[in-house]
Amino acid sequence: LGDIVDQGEPGDFDAFYNAVTAKGWTGKIFTAIGNHDVFYGGWDYYKQRWGASHYAFTVGNTKFIVFDTADGNVGEEQMNWIESELDNSTTNAVFVSHYMPLVPGIQTYLRLANREEALSLMRLATQKGVKAWIGGHYHSYISEEVDGVQYVVAGGGGGRRMPPVEEYFYVQSRVNGSSISFMRRTIE
Repeated sequence: LGDIVDQGEPGDFDAFYNAVTAKGWTGKIFTAIGNHDVFYGGWDYYKQRWGASHYAFTVGNTKFIVFDTADGNVGEEQMNWIESELDNSTTNAVFVSHYMPLVPGIQTYLRLANREEALSLMRLATQKGVKAWIGGHYHSYISEEVDGVQYVVAGGGGGRRMPPVEEYFYVQSRVNGSSISFMRRTIE
């Protein structure tokens, strides 16, 4: 969920890709762009390797919407696009993912810069029946349900750890019909 590299240099993106595929992964890799990914001209390298920084796709009966908050903002164009994607969804479960988390209930600078945008997104999620909203950036794990939406902060892959979770981790999600569950897995 963003910051797949540290400095945004071409070799960093190649190293990330090689590390993932060296573990035997042969499927598609879906990323959300983070602030470190755009450092030092990284935006161009990111776009060459991964394509657009906002996109949506459907797997089975689950829709995934990924958008760009690398600069801490969403903006009107993406807000309209997100709403349109949600309006046109015919699936039972919708995941929304981006880099800067909404972090409900936790006051930190490591969240969307515009509080009104965050609140608008949370209202939209509730109105449109989003099941899960996932962010990164904050180097810890937080999972909280607000108005029927499960908000997850899954910033566990690198960097200095932050409370409440001290170890590196990844988050595994499962979809069963319209139900979604999350499990934090420690990286050994």
